[in-house]
Amino acid sequence: MKVILTLIFLTVIGSSALAQGGGEKRQEIENIKLAFISSKLDLTTGEAQHFWPIYNAYKSDFNEIIKLKRESKRNQLANADQQLDREIDFDERILELKKRYRLEFSKAIPPAKVLLFFEAEREFRERLIKQLRERRRQDN
Repeated sequence: MKVILTLIFLTVIGSSALAQGGGEKRQEIENIKLAFISSKLDLTTGEAQHFWPIYNAYKSDFNEIIKLKRESKRNQLANADQQLDREIDFDERILELKKRYRLEFSKAIPPAKVLLFFEAEREFRERLIKQLRERRRQDN
């Protein structure tokens, strides 16, 4: 029942976001991701009230690192060693972010669900990449 309510809620939010235009596909994917995570975690109402604000902060911080990483790639250096150092630096930033938010998430949900969250996030990303590859093959 919680999953159904969550999906309805996300659909309503997604529909209003899509109606506003701009980044429609990205928002649609994010809504699907949220529903996927919700179904995997099976959060109680109390857990959800504490988890989702932390998730939103995590996602914002994560997106900022990714934005900086993309900007860095656009301004590529001629030196391959420096480029590699930058890549490793961004990977370290992401790892530190996950470590920091692991503790924050643990304040809202049990450690087993924190583990499920990171697994669900990875699983969703892998499924998304697989679908995108399949679509490219079909288009070619």
